[in-house]
Amino acid sequence: MLASDDPRSSNQGYLDAAPHGIDARWAWGTTDGFGVGFVDLERGWTLNHEDLSGAAISLISGLNADYHGHGTAVLGEVAGVDNALGGVGIAPRASARVVSQWRSASNYNTAEAIASAVAAMHAGDVLLIEAQTPHPNASGFVPVEVEDAVFDAIRAAVDDGIVVVEAGANGAVDLDAFTDSAGRRIFDRSSPDFRDSGAILVGAASSTAPHTRLSFSNFGSRVDCHAWGQGIDTCGDGWMGTSTTAYTTGFGGTSGASPIVTGAALLLQSFGRARGTPYSPATIR
Repeated sequence: MLASDDPRSSNQGYLDAAPHGIDARWAWGTTDGFGVGFVDLERGWTLNHEDLSGAAISLISGLNADYHGHGTAVLGEVAGVDNALGGVGIAPRASARVVSQWRSASNYNTAEAIASAVAAMHAGDVLLIEAQTPHPNASGFVPVEVEDAVFDAIRAAVDDGIVVVEAGANGAVDLDAFTDSAGRRIFDRSSPDFRDSGAILVGAASSTAPHTRLSFSNFGSRVDCHAWGQGIDTCGDGWMGTSTTAYTTGFGGTSGASPIVTGAALLLQSFGRARGTPYSPATIR
């Protein structure tokens, strides 16, 4: 690893030592993602971006349909290539692939996308779910595992030994107070109705220490951890652009936080796998 020759690396404060970042730069002396599979689940990417093309990222299934700049930004955080261009990903030697919620031009199905990804993954690999969904009982977006089929697909993945990282969503919703269509408090860990998918649910926090939850981020006992949700320097435009040379200094939200946690999980799994055994999803969480 020679991140110093990647000209945007110095802007990637989330790579720095705690309490500012996750100290990926220190971890690279021991682990860099090698030997671990990573899949990003969302709707679109610019896979031939100059800071990603060297990673040879392939589409498992579905259509590379829209919000390409968003997927590109996510991939840059996790798997940006150490290539003297742009920045560098947290786990640049992980084996990265993508899967789309657009199963066809007329079929949008998150649970199917998860199942397709899991069928192509191995125990110890890491799946990132970059999605959120509206719900009639919430004033803003909530995590996609609110949908029964998605919850079941995530639970099956975790039971197969796959680490699942899920965006906590940008709805400013108190998940402990949320009730589903049956009136159940499914996200409240103190409720008898609580159900645990096994995913690592990630909220968005300020980029400066001491880190605090950003106002738009969902919150509650179900949120396992937070990461930077603002000021993230990465490739792509963070939205819908398809430029192969674009970069942004302003990616964020739980969409930006979740890849940081994913990168940390990949580094840990790479460390574990190099020594014979990857960690279980519960241990990583």
